[in-house]
Parts: sequence; structure tokens; C-alpha cells
Amino acid sequence: MIGRWRLGKHIGLLAIVLSCLLPSGGLAQYTEIEANFRRLSPDQVVRLREVLAEPVPDDMLYESQRRLFTEKSMAAVRLGDARAREEVLRQAASRLPDAAWKMDLGAILLARGDIEQGNHWRALALRAAPNPQVRALYTAFIARDLALQLDDKGAAVKLTELQEDVRNQVATVRASWEKLQLRRASAHGAMVESVLAQRVNKHEAAIRAAHEAEDHARSAWGMLSDSTDPNRPLLATDIGLAVSRLLEAQ
Repeated sequence: MIGRWRLGKHIGLLAIVLSCLLPSGGLAQYTEIEANFRRLSPDQVVRLREVLAEPVPDDMLYESQRRLFTEKSMAAVRLGDARAREEVLRQAASRLPDAAWKMDLGAILLARGDIEQGNHWRALALRAAPNPQVRALYTAFIARDLALQLDDKGAAVKLTELQEDVRNQVATVRASWEKLQLRRASAHGAMVESVLAQRVNKHEAAIRAAHEAEDHARSAWGMLSDSTDPNRPLLATDIGLAVSRLLEAQ
């Protein structure tokens, strides 16, 4: 059985993974509240608070609601207000069909230890995934969530779903963006596979899967178009996580 010290290590990695899922820069923003306030002028703080206080009518057009929720979410991040950001995400995730709101809300809830609700919103996000490639990536993240929660059986089920999904897609995807998402999904899936193998003392399998994770992550990095590609921070973190997994497995 995994010891308390290892659980702590994996929960620490959870914060890293979750930060990747938040397009605003995620959980790291919440540790810089004082620094954020120092960077904002009093007038800016007032304006951001006004954005947060602005209501979002139920009968507002979808695009307008999405734009306003995005502005409110970014305002909360700039203010370093984690509570406000969670409330914005709750409203958006409940009203809008977009999977990303639900995924981000689940990430925040998991990070603060609300496992049941976090898993609930992540599952809703998976069902709302906008395309097969994002579905595969979300499945990989959920498998990792479950592994971090020491639900090895649940993680293994999601890992099997992921591997079958990727196999079915890999021969048909054409766009570079689609291929990149599948590579990311494969990298995270291989990391989960490595963790699960190590927990049952299959050390060679754990090392092999960790190497595969690093290979997938570096392959995804090689697909980036240029140095300004917005996916660079996510893919750099993927590589770091894969290398960390390999070091743990060895």
C-alpha cells in the first residue's frame, strides 16, 4: 500500500496538473494574492471589483454570457480572489454548456480537497467535451485524478477507456491540433499507467510507461508551430511531469 509520504507527494503533483487545466494560469495565481494587489492600482482594483459585481442575466445571449463570465473570471484571477473565481466558475458551469467551465471548477474543488464535487464536475466536463480529442485528454486527466486519490481501480478503468479511444482516433485525425491533443492525452495516460504499475511492484513496466510518457510529451512539444504558441507552457509542464514520473519509477 502506498505510504502517507507518497500520497503527499502525489497530492503535490495534483496541484501542478490542475494548474495546467486552468487557462488563466490556474492555481498558482492564488498563491500570489498580495503580489497581485501590489501590481494593481487602486483604480484598477475598483474596476475589477465592478466587473465581478456585474450581474449576468439568465436571458442574456449565450455569447454575451460567455464573454462576461470570462471577464469576471479573469478579474478574479487578477485580484487573486480564489473565492470569487470559484463562484464565477460555478455560475458559468451551471448555465453554459461549455466543458471547460466544468473542468476548471472541478480542478479547483479537487485542489482544495472537495473530492466528491470535484469528480462530479470533471465527469460532467467529460460528457460535454467539444470533440473526440478533448474527450481523450479529459479522460486522461480524470484517470490521473483517480490515481492521485488512490482509486486505482477507477483509474485503471479510465485508462483502458483512454487507450481504446486513442487507438480508434489515431488513424483518422489529420489536423495538427488534433494530433497534439492526442499526444498530450497519451502522455498523461502513460504517466497513470506507470503509477499503477509501480503500486503493484511492476517496476520494469512502470519505467517503460514513464519513458513512453516522456516520449509522447516531447513529441507534442515538437508539434508546436513557433515560440509564441499558447500551448507552450502546458506542454513544458507535461514534459516536467513525465520526467518526474520517470525519476520516481527508477
